[in-house]
Amino acid sequence: MKSKDIIKNVFLFIFKAMRLSLFLVMYWLRAPILMVGGYVSCFSLMALIISYIVHPVSSMLWGFGLVSFFSFSLLWLYDYILIELSPNEMARIL
Repeated sequence: MKSKDIIKNVFLFIFKAMRLSLFLVMYWLRAPILMVGGYVSCFSLMALIISYIVHPVSSMLWGFGLVSFFSFSLLWLYDYILIELSPNEMARIL
């Protein structure tokens, strides 16, 4: 083997090891992150509905709606990053 190929393989191995380490840490933290994010998203949505019923013209409506939507979006993004970091080909069907 050429020295160029050896260096390339070493860097590829280091990259894959770092990627796997990051994936495992993120996968380990997935359950608490999904729990907290789900609670934030659900309670913000319930607060949006209750706020709309009690006081329909309020600036809080936008805040509750945005917090709920962004929390949901961040949870989706977290799962997407996990799928991309996965060492195995995961199903890309949702």
